[in-house]
Amino acid sequence: MTDPRSQRRVYLGGRNRVIRYDFNALCDLEESLGVTGLVELQQRFTDLGMRAIRAFTWAGVLHEEPDATIEQVGAWIGQLPKGGFEKLGEAIAEAFQSAFPEFDQADADGEGEADPTTGTGAGPSSRRRSAQASTRASSGGSRRPSAG
Repeated sequence: MTDPRSQRRVYLGGRNRVIRYDFNALCDLEESLGVTGLVELQQRFTDLGMRAIRAFTWAGVLHEEPDATIEQVGAWIGQLPKGGFEKLGEAIAEAFQSAFPEFDQADADGEGEADPTTGTGAGPSSRRRSAQASTRASSGGSRRPSAG
């Protein structure tokens, strides 16, 4: 899920940074926004409010700033020069959308193709849901504070 094509550069917090949504970033993003799964995450992405923009930005820079707090990232956003907020929004959109090149509505609706290894209907969406459920079940806590 960490394809270099899914990274976008943005000027934030006084320097150039890379926005990237790897698996850990997506897990942190789900937790901070209080959503479960890719469908809800995609919906929050579509309905971006200020807290969601801050959360998406924070999760996107964690790979290079693992100790950054969501409030710190919010301060960086508040210091963007004129036109910087629009560029940030574009970087978030491009990086987030390119993190899911294989995700389509059939997967979201649970109509993914059959799993060739089992001969069942456990297509990509079923495997994603199963992985998400086991991740949630095994995660004992958060590595970051909530987005509020």
